Amino acid sequence: MLSLNNFPKNFLTSGGLVLNKHNQILLIFRKNKWDLPKGKIDFNESLQDAALREVVEETGIDLNFLSISKPLLSTPYKSYLGKLKVNKRVIWYLMKYDSNDLSVFPQYEERIEDVKWINISEIDQYLSNSRKYVHSVFDFVFKHQEVVI
Repeated sequence: MLSLNNFPKNFLTSGGLVLNKHNQILLIFRKNKWDLPKGKIDFNESLQDAALREVVEETGIDLNFLSISKPLLSTPYKSYLGKLKVNKRVIWYLMKYDSNDLSVFPQYEERIEDVKWINISEIDQYLSNSRKYVHSVFDFVFKHQEVVI
């Protein structure tokens, strides 16, 4: 069985499901799909610090108001290095954003076209055009446990 301790670090990524105090979720739009912010872990960076950094970089929200509530789950996904398909894994965290300023700024250089705060009640219309692992994260959070941030 593969453990996270022996998973190659360059194939391990970290990200977050961010909720604000208005019960809205932060989504990004990249490569024609709705997604959650995530990304690579820098050298000597913890999974938690990487998740926070990636959320801030990809969405433009203020790190001073962002915190990790708890770890969630890990999900597999496929990515490409040139023409080579590689299996990667995302470690997900539930995060809280505690600011009245909900301004967002897509990281265009990472091909993020849009960033949106959406109401939880509207999630289904976004999930219909999202990555498979996004479904797994939402199922885990909203169907299997209470969300308390």
